[in-house]
Amino acid sequence: MWAHYADSHNGICIKFKFPSNVTTTGNDKNYVAYFKDVEYISDLKKYSKQDSINTKDAFFAKGKSWKYENELRLLYYNTTNRDNHVSLPISNCIEAVYFGVKCSDKDKQTIKSILKDRKCISYKSRWTGNKIEEIREEKDIEFYQMKIDDKNFGAIKAVKDKK
Repeated sequence: MWAHYADSHNGICIKFKFPSNVTTTGNDKNYVAYFKDVEYISDLKKYSKQDSINTKDAFFAKGKSWKYENELRLLYYNTTNRDNHVSLPISNCIEAVYFGVKCSDKDKQTIKSILKDRKCISYKSRWTGNKIEEIREEKDIEFYQMKIDDKNFGAIKAVKDKK
């Protein structure tokens, strides 16, 4: 998928560790937020013949030829359509960055500079006595370089960057 989504290996891939509450919108009923697997359909033409389309089909249907992607999507929007831009209420959730095979050294250094001193922060719950305790975990963001795998024809592998 590097060819489709990362400018033929010139780009990057970002791995996120989303907090469990990323789809919790609290008391604000104007927002909808959820993760859903994409459904791969053989006949997308049927939608062009309809006057309307439901949310599931509009955002989570894709042609069967893309099935190998095994895609998961996050839908997050304001149902009142009053916002020009909606940001996810998350921070510190970048777990890793993967640089494409042809990603330039300049781009790598720029990204590393932007993420310098940032951490991936997550929380785990555990029982302590008769109550639940939240444990904060803090990790450095990891960087990986994608490389041609000499042992497996046509494959690439991630090699951890030594910063």
